[in-house]
Amino acid sequence: MTGDPSFCTLWTLLGFPAITIPTGLSARSALRNQLAGPAREDIRLLRVARWCEAAVAFERPSRERSRAAALAAARFRLRYAAPGAAP
Repeated sequence: MTGDPSFCTLWTLLGFPAITIPTGLSARSALRNQLAGPAREDIRLLRVARWCEAAVAFERPSRERSRAAALAAARFRLRYAAPGAAP
């Protein structure tokens, strides 16, 4: 999943094609960019999105790497959490 579809709703209601593509990972979630194109230019937008994905070269992490990243993020939160903050 690349994001909440509700972010494309406005574009859809206005008649403009929109697409969200993954571009990276943060400690908490995936980073995404949303692209919108001119009305009735769906194919053009898909070509631009394909080009952007190739330029960013985002690689989805393996399950093992994802687990290691999640553990590192949890350790970071525990170490730097504000006193009295819920984990």
